[in-house]
Amino acid sequence: MNPALLQEKFESGMTFDQFKDKDFATRNYKTLQELYDELQVPGEFLTSFANLVEQHGGQINILALAEEWCGDAVRAFPLMARVTEQVDGMAFHIQQSDLEENQPLVKNWPKGERNPIPIIVFLDKDFNELGHWIERTVAADDFTRNLRDEFKDLSDRQYYREAKPRIFEAYKTTFWKETLIEWQQRLSVKDTQMA
Repeated sequence: MNPALLQEKFESGMTFDQFKDKDFATRNYKTLQELYDELQVPGEFLTSFANLVEQHGGQINILALAEEWCGDAVRAFPLMARVTEQVDGMAFHIQQSDLEENQPLVKNWPKGERNPIPIIVFLDKDFNELGHWIERTVAADDFTRNLRDEFKDLSDRQYYREAKPRIFEAYKTTFWKETLIEWQQRLSVKDTQMA
């Protein structure tokens, strides 16, 4: 992926505060704020991320592609904001994935046959890709698949009404930690050298 393009997209992207503003996140601004207020990142994770920043030359830039209506983005972004606010040398910006000019970029990181969001791309100080993370954790994928099976007779609208509270509760109790672990794995020097 072209580092100059990634830098341009990063620099023109929104901050988390802009993303969660009620004028942009018209559907989910309350949930984004509530999760941001509720989630706290334990010190051992912050230390680990600080060490990863040092290993990558003192700066990690994070470019996310998503939309405010995306439940997975609503769950992941407050956590990413907490990390990047507390770890020197980390910066987090967001681009809208549905914008026509961003569609070719989104297609660079498929997940199987799909192009789901959010896509979180970890970049070094020169905007070379270090790794990426798509949609949700492996455990959350399994949990969502099981919910789909459990509610297979419901319409999409009914499914989301039943499943959404359970997904959010699982995220707040368990999946936030797994998300941090997967992000660290994407940034590990060993993994990026093998990629």
